[in-house]
Amino acid sequence: MKFKLALLLIIFSMPKFILALTENDFAYIAETQTSLNTPFYELEIPTIVYESITRADLGDLRVLNGEGQVVPHGLRTIAAKRSQKTETINVPFFPLYQQTGQTTTDLHLNIKRNSQGEVINIHSRLPKDTKDNRLSGYLLDLREWNKPVQQIKVNWKNSGNASFIRKLKVSKSHDLEHWQVVATGKALVNMSYQNHHLVENTINVTSAQTHYLRLEFEDQQPGLELESIQVINTQSSRTKKENWKTVSVQAEKISGEYVFDNNLKSLVRQLEIKLPENNTVVNVQVLSRTNPEQVWRYRGSSLLYRLSVNGANIEKSTVNISANNDAQWLLRFDQQGGGIGTGSPEVKLSWQPQQLIFVARGEPPYRVVWGSTRVKPVNINANQLLPNMTNHSVKNENMISEALLLPRTMRPVNTQVLQPKEKEINWQYWILWSVLVGAVLMLIWMAVRLMKKMAD
Repeated sequence: MKFKLALLLIIFSMPKFILALTENDFAYIAETQTSLNTPFYELEIPTIVYESITRADLGDLRVLNGEGQVVPHGLRTIAAKRSQKTETINVPFFPLYQQTGQTTTDLHLNIKRNSQGEVINIHSRLPKDTKDNRLSGYLLDLREWNKPVQQIKVNWKNSGNASFIRKLKVSKSHDLEHWQVVATGKALVNMSYQNHHLVENTINVTSAQTHYLRLEFEDQQPGLELESIQVINTQSSRTKKENWKTVSVQAEKISGEYVFDNNLKSLVRQLEIKLPENNTVVNVQVLSRTNPEQVWRYRGSSLLYRLSVNGANIEKSTVNISANNDAQWLLRFDQQGGGIGTGSPEVKLSWQPQQLIFVARGEPPYRVVWGSTRVKPVNINANQLLPNMTNHSVKNENMISEALLLPRTMRPVNTQVLQPKEKEINWQYWILWSVLVGAVLMLIWMAVRLMKKMAD
């Protein structure tokens, strides 16, 4: 009886052995370099993988450890890099005075205008009778500042240890006559208590480009005397990782048409088409298809030009297209005006690589294998693979480190798996079913013998 149970365990464990993947199931292999001892590694998938893999979703890619076992892996888009550029400038400002109890601001300023009515000069002028007048705000001259304003930073004169909270209203104008409120209730704070000091001298605003800003104290108390006022503009940008690949272009029989192939298994997002001759202006249509049996599909168009002006070159060569991974492409240049002249265009493809994340299970070296029409596709999002460490003391940056794919270690293993099988016997499939049927027959045989013994 023990022998039969052992035989059953061996039989039922055979499918796992039969279906285990090895490097011979893939066309190519390359080793990775891993230096730090972290549970996860990340590497940017190189161009050579996109050129030789069989599936556009990279489903025929795996990672093997030093023992040849498949380790969990996932794919993710490389995050865009964020950058900020902050510009700050001291701007001219002028005090505004208001009579006590007056609800409208009186601009005690000398304003000079030219014949077209434009302001050419502003001078501050104190009122003759200052007894019933108070400092009510400030006028900011932004005519030399040609950017939007995100922040206003004020620095007041030292008035001892006086504590205050003053609220401001901010308005904008292009002509000093028509004003639009852009912010209210903005507080300036200067507080001291038990050797602690709190200062808030920055005002956040959202204002388009304008010529003048007006700061008004919202209470009826005399305003603060300021030493300087700065305006701040911060521009944020996000840059995506993009790779470029030059392709070979061939002229078609129809004048103005050129074709090229894309062997990258990645989404093409942009084309750069360099015209062959100077002083050329031409419209181009971009079309693509998966195979010759399909009709050409429109992907985008643009006006391209290459001009020489006083020795300087002015060029427009990029065409934004709907992202796709079609294999065949067609450029159709408008022939009105002579097309692109003599010569052929130079074409580059823009594509965004992905990042491979894998678990450091087993011993290194970890090897990446890819290229096969025989394996079952797997495509896992790396964000589902990585655990959330916010509730643990371990930081996320300590969980993952960079790995490098070593190009010199790349070699072909079994390029025959790049070709689809045609009417070949799937031995794994039939062996698996034979084992399962044999196991069922054995169970039936054991059950019959058991029933006969019970009957006797």
